[in-house]
Amino acid sequence: MPFLLLMAHGAFHLYRDQKLEFVEPQGDSPDAPVIWILNQIGNEGIGR
Repeated sequence: MPFLLLMAHGAFHLYRDQKLEFVEPQGDSPDAPVIWILNQIGNEGIGR
């Protein structure tokens, strides 16, 4: 991976985590797995 793309990828995660207004539910919540999956999709995207 070219250096610039690697830096951009790292910057995305850094700033996403700072701007994210997300409160993770308790682990025993029935919604926790679905919320975790939606968060991961927003964090990493969907592969082709």
